[in-house]
Amino acid sequence: MDNMVKIFCGSEDMCLEELGEILSLYRDLHRICEDIDVDVDFDPKVYPLISSMKNPRDLVRIVTNIMQDLGIDMDEDKVLSYILGRNEFDDRGSIASYI
Repeated sequence: MDNMVKIFCGSEDMCLEELGEILSLYRDLHRICEDIDVDVDFDPKVYPLISSMKNPRDLVRIVTNIMQDLGIDMDEDKVLSYILGRNEFDDRGSIASYI
């Protein structure tokens, strides 16, 4: 068991299990994101950065593929709408935005 999980949950079994799964997902996403290599041209003064990209589809395609590899089914248009901030975040939108 991860010591970080124990800090927040103590010995509460349900908390240990749920937070352990969340931290595991975070670690997997962080590792995956470190390997993303996409060439983008954007204006760093515009937020969100993706809204200033000349062609965000390359990045969106990568995000969509990563999500599908994680078993999260979402099409490219939906991913783009989440990371552009056009939709309220739910679990899937938060993951798309993080990636």
